Amino acid sequence: MVIACEHASENPIFEELGKDTSKSEEDFRIIWKLYYISLLGNIIRENCCETKEAKEIVIELEKYRLIPIKGIKGALLNVKQYFEQYIKNPDITIAIPDGPSVNYSTAIPSEHESQMKNIDINATITKIDNVIGNAKLKIWLLFDRLDVTFSQPVVEEPAIRALFRTYIDISKFQNIKLKIFLRDDIWERITRREGFREQSHITRSVTIDWDEPSLMNLLIRRVLSNECIANYLNCNVAEIFKDYKAQNKIFYKFFPLTVESGENQSKTFKWIINRIQDAKQKSAPRELIQMVNRAKEEELKLIETGQSKSENSVAFSSSCLKKAYSLVSKTKVETFFAEYADLRFALEAFKFGKSVYSGELLVKKLTKSAKKINLPVEDIIQRLIDIGFLQETDKGESYKIPFLFKPYLKIKQGKE
Repeated sequence: MVIACEHASENPIFEELGKDTSKSEEDFRIIWKLYYISLLGNIIRENCCETKEAKEIVIELEKYRLIPIKGIKGALLNVKQYFEQYIKNPDITIAIPDGPSVNYSTAIPSEHESQMKNIDINATITKIDNVIGNAKLKIWLLFDRLDVTFSQPVVEEPAIRALFRTYIDISKFQNIKLKIFLRDDIWERITRREGFREQSHITRSVTIDWDEPSLMNLLIRRVLSNECIANYLNCNVAEIFKDYKAQNKIFYKFFPLTVESGENQSKTFKWIINRIQDAKQKSAPRELIQMVNRAKEEELKLIETGQSKSENSVAFSSSCLKKAYSLVSKTKVETFFAEYADLRFALEAFKFGKSVYSGELLVKKLTKSAKKINLPVEDIIQRLIDIGFLQETDKGESYKIPFLFKPYLKIKQGKE
């Protein structure tokens, strides 16, 4: 059984939590575990509540209102209420001169609440694992979109470090497993400053890299998922997916051979890949799909107004691909503005500039932004490298901005 712990496309359920700068790493560690307990307890309540141990778990979690839940958002709401009420309760400490410190609660508990104690979190997870195992189940908890949820570095670091610590805590169980999807740049950032001693315990990690053949395969799969197109091409779809040359041939039935005119120009697919790559030379499927969808939209506009200029009977013209490239650049930069709001002044400092800088000129370029952001220039440069905006070359002697960001920031090719 697989449980998605975050919405795939709706607003992130942890969005509000991602803005809470008051939580420590240990707070987040408790919140994550309570969240697992709420989700898993609800599964037990609905699917395997026959045994004595299962019934005891359900009764305890219902008592603390951690279940029942209405979706994953309801689980988080229950956890937040429990955390504030039972873990971060509004107690005050009064220090008596030459005497002990005495805790007093500003809240008046109900008779029911006064008889309640905090859940033993680790013991409860152990019991839940036993119940799930006895029911012949294995449950995977999936985390994704953490980059969208925790966009503030001051919150992102403790929250995600805590999540990985719970991953290690949960790994000892046989029937509960966590799978976490995280961008490389975020992992590098949260482990660089203080390190992560437990990193060696995270042994089952896979980095998903998209090279040209895998991106071509992805695109052709989407094209041939259209039954009309597959019938029109009259091809063996299953065999096409196994043959890169055949996929390449289909691609050029729809796209021009080159986008730019003149000799020695890159073929169109290579041209697209070069323009969606970030400074780490990684091309994301998101930008590839955006590029093609935007080109389609632009081509349809031209067809509707009788202006289509598609070359050699292909579906997409060079002009529409160029327009799509500008729109993808706009989306990417605006996404950076939203995800890395603290770096906006630094990103905008490159407007109307060139694409290559020496180390000395780069420091000079960012000095004014550093004052606005209140960060050392060296830290800003490292952050821009981490997020894929700057590529360090010649061992730090020069820095390059990739094609992806040039149109929207009006950056010209060449050295500053």
